[in-house]
Parts: sequence; C-alpha cells; structure tokens
Amino acid sequence: MTFTVYQKAAASMRAQLFYGLLLFTLIVAATDHSALAQLPDYQLLKVQEQEGLKTSDLSAITRDKEGFLWIATTTFVQRFDGRQTLQYPFTETVREIVVDSQNRKWAVTANDVHLLTGVFEGFKKIEFDSSPAGRVVHVYETGGGNFWVAKANQDFVFDERAGNFRPSPSSRAPANFAYTSFYGGRGN
Repeated sequence: MTFTVYQKAAASMRAQLFYGLLLFTLIVAATDHSALAQLPDYQLLKVQEQEGLKTSDLSAITRDKEGFLWIATTTFVQRFDGRQTLQYPFTETVREIVVDSQNRKWAVTANDVHLLTGVFEGFKKIEFDSSPAGRVVHVYETGGGNFWVAKANQDFVFDERAGNFRPSPSSRAPANFAYTSFYGGRGN
C-alpha cells in the first residue's frame, strides 16, 4: 500500500514540476525584453558650444569604427571624441559625411568629394578623371568595398592606386552590383 502512495506522490510532484516549469516558461516568454535590447555603450552627455562643438547648421552626422562622431556643417567638418573637437574647414557646404567599410571618411559637397588623408592633414579633394561638370547625386559602396560617386550622367569608382575617381566602363554602374551602403540620394 505504501508503494502505491509513493508512486502517486511522485507522479503528483512530477506534474507540479512540469506545470510549474510550463508556467515559468510562459511568463518569461510574455515578459517585455526591451531592457535586454539596450546597448550599454550609449551615454547621455550634454555638450555645448563652449566645448567647441558647433551644431547650429548641422547637415550630416555619422560615427566611425573607432567611435568618433563626424559632424558636417555648412562651413566645416568636425571630429568629436566625447571631450574635444577637431575642425576641418570647407569653402563649400558639406552635404554628407560618410564612413565606408574601410573606415575612410568622405565629405561630399555639391560638386566634389573629399577624402580625409590624416587626422592632422585634413580632407583632400579627390579629382575626377575626365569628369563632366555636374552635381554629385549620391555616393555608394559596393560589396567588394569599392566606393562610387554618381554624377548626373556618369558613375565613377575610386581608384586606390591613382588616388582619383575614374569613370565606369559603361555610363552607369552595372546593374548586378550588390550595394552594401547607399549614402545621400537626395539629389540636391
């Protein structure tokens, strides 16, 4: 008789354990996990113009792989490390500031593209090989890491060895390119 009671008690305990685990699983599944999605490296820091950061005429902002913020304004590009800013002056309005997959920094103006050659050297205007006059419509990077500039009637790819943009063999980039990043596109 005690053997049967023990079996019934063990079966009852297993059922309670099963239903308890099932209830726990349902509660965990139904719980809002938004706190887990919070990234730990975000901090709120109020920075004012006294610290050197100018944002009154902000046109673009991005973050590079080293964590620096790059801020484009109508008269210069700034690199902000959380404490200090470095400023790179421009004579044209910088429309876009782009960091590509190789962590290169590109500043895009209405008609030109500039590449950061060094933190203390600043941005250098990249020439176009046989470029027709015209506005930069957008810039993009392809799956192979090539950096492209689209002007009104022609696409140009950055030639690392020559240090300039050369025209694509066709009038536009091949349709089978896999774009990894697309920047701009406003056409203004």
